[in-house]
Amino acid sequence: MESRELIQHLPDRATFRPDAMTKVDCFRSHRLIVGLNCLEPGQAQAAHTHAGADKFYVVLRGKATFLIGEREVRAGPGDFIAA
Repeated sequence: MESRELIQHLPDRATFRPDAMTKVDCFRSHRLIVGLNCLEPGQAQAAHTHAGADKFYVVLRGKATFLIGEREVRAGPGDFIAA
């Protein structure tokens, strides 16, 4: 892996579409995948799970609502959500 891939400014990697959320692959190894989910206001990602895997989210900007179990959690810039 080249060193330029190890340091990324995530807001610069963000891409948006008005009709659907976008995903950007930021890092991938045999143990870890890091992706950037980019959503415009009002867009959503369907609730889902990844069997046998841990998942977390970090809100870079804006606000987001997460459904964790039966509970809705609101998050903003800098918030870390383990799901």
